[in-house]
Amino acid sequence: MALKTRCTKCKKRIEHGETYCEEHKPKKRDFKLFQKKLNIETEEKGILNSRKWREVREKVLIRDAGCCRLCLLNNFGEYRQLEVHHLRKRVDREDLMYDLDNLVTLCNKHHKALEDLPYEEQIRILKLDRR
Repeated sequence: MALKTRCTKCKKRIEHGETYCEEHKPKKRDFKLFQKKLNIETEEKGILNSRKWREVREKVLIRDAGCCRLCLLNNFGEYRQLEVHHLRKRVDREDLMYDLDNLVTLCNKHHKALEDLPYEEQIRILKLDRR
């Protein structure tokens, strides 16, 4: 019996060593775009796995008492599935990547909700004093 795995997109059973089923395999014309995206994701993972990032992330989690800042504002302390959020996006402000004042702890749910909001709106929602 051959070893099987699952398609990354739809979870159909596929041959071991493959990433996508036939339906979701990138087309030849999409291959360069796919390759570019893969390189960006690989670079991103490298940054987020760096020792410096792990140390900064740990400092933020400790500062925020290991709870989601938005949950705490609502008198609830979510401490599972925590993520460290950049108020000003890394792609826009690389110089703030490791700045503790640009980072807050959020649960997965609130991170998704705030991710695409403008900086000023995030500050208002989180009730942060940034003048």
